Amino acid sequence: MSLSIYIGAVKSENFDYYKPYSGPDISSATYCPERIMDVSPLVGVNDPLFSAIMMDNDSVRTDWGCRVLKKTKEDLMVYVMENGSFTTCLAIEDMDRTLKDGEEYLLVAFDDGVELDED
Repeated sequence: MSLSIYIGAVKSENFDYYKPYSGPDISSATYCPERIMDVSPLVGVNDPLFSAIMMDNDSVRTDWGCRVLKKTKEDLMVYVMENGSFTTCLAIEDMDRTLKDGEEYLLVAFDDGVELDED
């Protein structure tokens, strides 16, 4: 299984991505936030940032099966520095250049469904 962490938009024109899961246990909904930038496009199950998002009391399980945290640019950068590995912390400079000050974004922990050959 392949997992990824990325930063996405909170809302699109027609959909609010930051809402709690409301469907049955198995849902065919596959809505995903617009991907603004990757924090770590390929991580393992034991990645510290992925685990932090999944276990954070403020994270929300959405209708599309991911866990998301809504934070401002500044709070995102601090969260990634405090919870990320060296690899994910390399994204801090890109976050500073790409994201707008004071705006809210979603930090997304996403299972992209890609099977990896771990041999």
